[in-house]
Amino acid sequence: MNNRNIIILFLLFFSFSYSQTDMEIDFYQENPNVNLFAFIGEKISIEEFDPNNTEEKKIEIDKETGDTIFRKSYVMDRAFKLKYKVLKNLYNDLKSDTIEFVAYDHYGKPNFAEFKNVILYISKSQDEKYYFHRKYQYNEIHKTKNKEWIGLLNFGSVYRIEEGLKLNLKEIKLDKSVYVDLKDIPKRNIELLYPKPFFKINKNKAIPILGFPIKDLIEYKVKNLIEEDKQLIKK
Repeated sequence: MNNRNIIILFLLFFSFSYSQTDMEIDFYQENPNVNLFAFIGEKISIEEFDPNNTEEKKIEIDKETGDTIFRKSYVMDRAFKLKYKVLKNLYNDLKSDTIEFVAYDHYGKPNFAEFKNVILYISKSQDEKYYFHRKYQYNEIHKTKNKEWIGLLNFGSVYRIEEGLKLNLKEIKLDKSVYVDLKDIPKRNIELLYPKPFFKINKNKAIPILGFPIKDLIEYKVKNLIEEDKQLIKK
């Protein structure tokens, strides 16, 4: 074996070892009766597609005339096909090293696609032919200076802030490069999206100062998503 091959093998081994040991999190829950999967993923690819490029039509019968009516639904959101590396299953096992799913976002490219490592929440479609992302549901995660993985909550309402305060809050110290640039965010939205005591606002930066152990975060998110499904069924 020449030196070049030895170097390649070493790099492959180091890369594999790092990806495995660096993501060691002693937490996993399973409930096969719940159509929900939570995992820590790393983006491989993202591709936008036209969600309205389909011939699928809904057939209805007019109650007054008895006429057959063909209706075609129109999706207002932008749609994306994503492929992610599964670094760690947290809730239910995807039984695969990689996963492909679709995501819909009213505002454009999904925010979670910007993070290297992120907790994502997906479910199977009714016909079980594909996975879809639970809309806007994700958690940015970071490794603290104490080598502990910590998750951040996403905010957008007082309800979520109050719920977050019930969790096991933990002061965190992250690398100085971890912050949100607020230059392009309207001032009226900053307090809503990056509230105290979870973030510290320093000039044009929102710096995370409180995080959540992965266990607490997943249990909180799963509980809320299951309740959300129950409410949809009632409707």
